Amino acid sequence: MSLPYESGILSTGSARIRLPVQYYLLAVFFVIFDVESVFIYSWASVVVQAGWAAFITVLTFVVFLTLALVYLWRSGALEWGPKHRRMPVKVPPNSPVELVKIPEREVV
Repeated sequence: MSLPYESGILSTGSARIRLPVQYYLLAVFFVIFDVESVFIYSWASVVVQAGWAAFITVLTFVVFLTLALVYLWRSGALEWGPKHRRMPVKVPPNSPVELVKIPEREVV
C-alpha cells in the first residue's frame, strides 16, 4: 500500500522524463510563430482603417523577426545535430612540426 495508485493503474517507471533540448527549441519556435501570427492577423483585419503608419509598423515587425531568424540560422543555433567545430591551428614560426593538409572527400 506504499505505492501510488491512480485511476486503477499501478505506476511503472519514473515520472521524470528527460526530453532533448530540440523539443524545447521547437516549442519556443511554435510560441513565437503563434504570437507573430496573432499580431499580423489582428493588423490584417483593420488594414484599411489603420493606414500606412500601421503598414510600416507591421513591416518593421516582420523585418526584425526575419533578421533575428537569419542571425540564429547563421550562428548555428538552429542546428540540431552534433556541432563540428574547426579550430584554427597556429604553428609558431621555425617549428619542426609540419601541417598535413587532409584532402576533402570527393563527391561521386
